[in-house]
Amino acid sequence: MNEENQHIDQQFEDQVRHAITLAERDNIRDFISSLEQNYADEQMPPKAVVRPMFNKRFFLVAASLLLMAAAIMTFRSMKGQSPTQIADAYFVPHPNSHLPVVRSNDEVITAEQWAVHRYEAEDWPEAFKQLSALEDQNEHIRIFIGVSAYFNDDIAAAKNEFQAVLNMKAEEYRTAQWYLGLIELKEGNVEKAKIYLQELASQPADSSHQRDAVKVLDELG
Repeated sequence: MNEENQHIDQQFEDQVRHAITLAERDNIRDFISSLEQNYADEQMPPKAVVRPMFNKRFFLVAASLLLMAAAIMTFRSMKGQSPTQIADAYFVPHPNSHLPVVRSNDEVITAEQWAVHRYEAEDWPEAFKQLSALEDQNEHIRIFIGVSAYFNDDIAAAKNEFQAVLNMKAEEYRTAQWYLGLIELKEGNVEKAKIYLQELASQPADSSHQRDAVKVLDELG
């Protein structure tokens, strides 16, 4: 239901953006038409000594520049996304490479395996509850908790978990940076987000989230 509402909201935003773009384009066309009329009204008879305030060539250049500006504005408005939309588009669950999940009914699984199973099933409320109850709060589990919190709309809890992983300075350090950058974007803190994203983008091309960070920075402009 949440995804359907987001889809409807996105459609509404796109329609509003398109309507605004069309209105701006119509306003520019009306302005150009008024320029044409003013130019025609100010033309003097051939024998008059006074010259027009501007010649036809100047008018055509000005009109062309206005139309070009309108085209650029239209392209940007149709392509551009808000920081929150960018964050939601790139925030995807971190894959489970930490703990293989036992899927056989004949085997007894641990509490950690069951919690990770709920995470893989994207049962976010239950995953958050069970992962948070685990005694071993290692960096992988805390990444899973942070992701679960994010999709439960508990952004503060998600940020706390990713910050804790960042402080560990361990294997998932870059992953924590990536998620913290996206959370800052979601909250509208673009400059703070760029600090995380720029550090990721400066890493070697094969490092975690480097390419995605470059893409997001490019979209932010």
